[in-house]
Amino acid sequence: MAEKKTTVLMVGKISGTRDGKDWPAAGETITLPEDEANTLLASGIAVKPDTETATVTGAVETATTRGNQPLRVTAAQAKAAADDQAAAKAKADADAQAAAAKLLEEQAKQTKADADAESKDAAKK
Repeated sequence: MAEKKTTVLMVGKISGTRDGKDWPAAGETITLPEDEANTLLASGIAVKPDTETATVTGAVETATTRGNQPLRVTAAQAKAAADDQAAAKAKADADAQAAAAKLLEEQAKQTKADADAESKDAAKK
């Protein structure tokens, strides 16, 4: 039984070679075994040939006859976004702790000043 093949349109560039030939450039098609084609489709590096893509400065949209499709991100992009988000949260937490420590320090100084003032008032009486 012959292996089922699928043709995909490349929207990203893969470096290196496949079967001794360079991968097609963005905008070119390639026919691959179905499982390999599905991997490229799932990663967003390729789309089905009936898919139209448009790049706009600052934004990318993917449209098909079925309407707009959500953009896919690579695992590395998702991890980088999660790492950035975790770093931003850690910084916000550290900033909040520093602000709380400063507030407590100021409150302690005010409490000591109030106590010193009361002591002076009591000594005068």
